[in-house]
Amino acid sequence: MEDLQSVFAQTGELLSDKQLNDKSLLVQPVQVIADKAHPVDAGGVTFSIGANTNLSVQLFNDEDDIDSDGFLATNDADINFNTNTDAYLKYAIVVNAKANAEGKSTSDIGFNFFVSADLLLKNLFYKKHSNADKINDDFIYDVRHFKTIFRFEDVEQLELNDALCFKATTQLSSNITISWSNIFSQSLSLLAKKLPVPVTLDIQLSPSFSATFNLNVTDDFNYFIKKINADTCLVKISKAKNTKAGLAAGLAISAGFADPAKSEEQLNILFDAVVKSLTGYKRTDVEDAIIKFQNAANSLTGAEKQAIDTLAGIFKLGTVTNLPVKVAAAWQSLKEDITKTIAVIATAHVEASFTYEYSLIKENKEFLSINIPTATLQTYHGGLLRFNTEDIIDAIRNNTQGIQLNTYLNQKTVDIKRTWGFGLKIFGVELLGKDFSNYNAVTRSDINGNSQVIADYSKGYNWQLGKGKGTWMGEFMCHMPTYSKYKTATLNEFDYALQLTTALTDPHVSAKDLKEYLDTAVLTGAIKQDDTDKLFNQYFNIIADKPVTIQTQVIFNENVFQALILQLGHNGWNSDTIIRFADALSAAMKFIPEYSLRSTVQKRISTYTGFWRKFITGGFSDDPGEIAAIVSDTIGNVDDPDHLAVFEESGWTITNDTFAGIVHIHPGLKDNVRGFINGISNLTTGITANKNYDSKKFNRDVYNNLSPLFTQIFYIRALSYFLVQYAAGAGLADEVIKVFTLTYGSGSDEQVINFAF
Repeated sequence: MEDLQSVFAQTGELLSDKQLNDKSLLVQPVQVIADKAHPVDAGGVTFSIGANTNLSVQLFNDEDDIDSDGFLATNDADINFNTNTDAYLKYAIVVNAKANAEGKSTSDIGFNFFVSADLLLKNLFYKKHSNADKINDDFIYDVRHFKTIFRFEDVEQLELNDALCFKATTQLSSNITISWSNIFSQSLSLLAKKLPVPVTLDIQLSPSFSATFNLNVTDDFNYFIKKINADTCLVKISKAKNTKAGLAAGLAISAGFADPAKSEEQLNILFDAVVKSLTGYKRTDVEDAIIKFQNAANSLTGAEKQAIDTLAGIFKLGTVTNLPVKVAAAWQSLKEDITKTIAVIATAHVEASFTYEYSLIKENKEFLSINIPTATLQTYHGGLLRFNTEDIIDAIRNNTQGIQLNTYLNQKTVDIKRTWGFGLKIFGVELLGKDFSNYNAVTRSDINGNSQVIADYSKGYNWQLGKGKGTWMGEFMCHMPTYSKYKTATLNEFDYALQLTTALTDPHVSAKDLKEYLDTAVLTGAIKQDDTDKLFNQYFNIIADKPVTIQTQVIFNENVFQALILQLGHNGWNSDTIIRFADALSAAMKFIPEYSLRSTVQKRISTYTGFWRKFITGGFSDDPGEIAAIVSDTIGNVDDPDHLAVFEESGWTITNDTFAGIVHIHPGLKDNVRGFINGISNLTTGITANKNYDSKKFNRDVYNNLSPLFTQIFYIRALSYFLVQYAAGAGLADEVIKVFTLTYGSGSDEQVINFAF
């Protein structure tokens, strides 16, 4: 601890003998000027209190007292206090940092402070007192036993519920481990587009096969320590309230592989999986065949010749001369292309997900929170003082004894195996059996008062039926990549993205079940219809009668959804939109293999589009019995060997799978479909007219029109097909991420199969 009595002399109200419970005492913080400089040697660096520096002293003795740093309050804070018995004195002091070694800078020893004339490094000291104490006595005691976060002995000597904090604009270093199966679950279709021929990729991996990524963030941060019992501290790294230095630095985030050598090994393993899916052969067998093929004297086996023929077909080399050389060159180019693409996709995915999750952390809210034995904290204190969390994250990952993770990036884990939606939300089929609706918004302001808004809307449903359970969700993201140019943000300064997700856990997958799930993958564009039989034969025996989680994700990122908004909003509810939505509603109807006309996506479209077009334009009455009769009569007049017409006429009273049954259980369908287009049109008008962003008007005119189509699984299916096909029509098909995932097994035997076309 530091004896600062000779540095900070009592002044003003600090000379008073008033008790700390006096509400008239220190209504405003008192500033005490340092009479001389004082160094605090922290080993490789010295933090100095400069002469003439102000020590801010603030008293908390009332429930209305507000801590601008957000740590102290009477309830729901990191430091809670009882105004009937307690009071706190908060001491805030600006310090300077200098490396002790000759010729070294603080960055040379791991302190990556943002260099700026406005840079303020602060030490906060929260000291608890009895509110019956006198202010003059407590101030003298505190400055004689002053604690800083820079010396660990001060941390060790903290009394119960006292706290220290280091505030800095700096680069925070961290890491995160994410399974390759999860990365592919949200990006495999991007890889599939890089293949020389259009095929359905199917990649099977264990969730334990994962990569660790280093993450660097430049922002304003707090390193906070509170003594919570005799041997344990609460430790937090949190976003600080923005400073001029932080705003000048600008939020900067980057991600990269933590271990390049290990990542190269993993990329080769992943290339093996791609080769197996693309060619049907193991990579080693293909490469052995290519090597033998280079020498005309070698005789190829039947399997080797077939492998070479497959490659020649993939690379379109059927009629070229010098085929062995061309095949070898094309193979090497493919390997380099695929491994590079996987690395780029993975890094971009992690950086985007991390950035999204980080952007939703509000000021004074934690990035990382742990409970840790004080003795153990000493090992990691030097790194945390440098805002380098890599070692402590590794310790949590390795289950170092005594460390309890409270939260990391809004989650309860440092290793991500499965997520859903934007960011890093941990996937879990919750058994709530109810609708859910979430809205999360964060606003930052720059030194001119111009705002940067991030808003995330999600709506969906969790269900349970017997041993099966599932969920669906629509998530709409509105994100300003930079601060607004104006005092009030405008709608054309936002990026917009949409994700549509379904998931269910089937305790016993039957043959019919798997065919239905594959049909859903065709609906969302994740696989080709022509590949369904092959994939069924390949995987049914593996997952038959096992619990399997089935997940579909259709992701329209900013670059594609922005274009769709403008085109779809401009077109509005016109004849083309009506036809496309009628197709989508038809495609979304249930797969029923007993009826040929319901057995594929295209057959459902051919059979039902006319009905849906008539219904959504008001051509049908709202009487389901009358609708059923019309649909039945019409289908009965075409080739109907399976008697689908009979099912449509009488089935609506006992099942929701007929046309009339769907209409009956979705009474707002016409309004909801048209409302979605109206919401998009309203957003388009706001973007093109450069209208101001107002959250209430945005919710009313845009989101409240979009969100009804997130509330039913039938709507999610229809909207997925509609937007995927609309993107294809706009030449944006390759920009849409469409992945279908099957997960089976448990523990170390768990396997994830991702499919994408």
